[in-house]
Amino acid sequence: MVNVVTKYVANDGSEFETRADAVKYEFDQNAAAEERYLKYVRHSYSGTKAISEYGLDKYGIWEVKGEDSNADFGGYHYQPSLGLFEGTLDQVIRKATSMSSFYSWGGGGSIILREKPEVLKL
Repeated sequence: MVNVVTKYVANDGSEFETRADAVKYEFDQNAAAEERYLKYVRHSYSGTKAISEYGLDKYGIWEVKGEDSNADFGGYHYQPSLGLFEGTLDQVIRKATSMSSFYSWGGGGSIILREKPEVLKL
């Protein structure tokens, strides 16, 4: 006997038994991503500073750094580099705010415009 199994897979790989559950999950994920994006561009110090300095349409190579997990003034401070991304600031903010390691206590990390690195061929 052959059994037919239908599963629905969301963009992030999550599996569901019904299409309705998968669609609801995708909708909720997209709404949460938009909320994180808006919070970063409207309320975070780093986000509002980058937008006022460059504008959302500025194209370039951007370094994304995770948020410093030490929110107080004492001790060591460290922002891990999460990668270099090429695109508009808007695209990079959307990518960064979708990364769980961009946040540690809620304010979000930093996005810094970098000049194209000169690579020396050996």
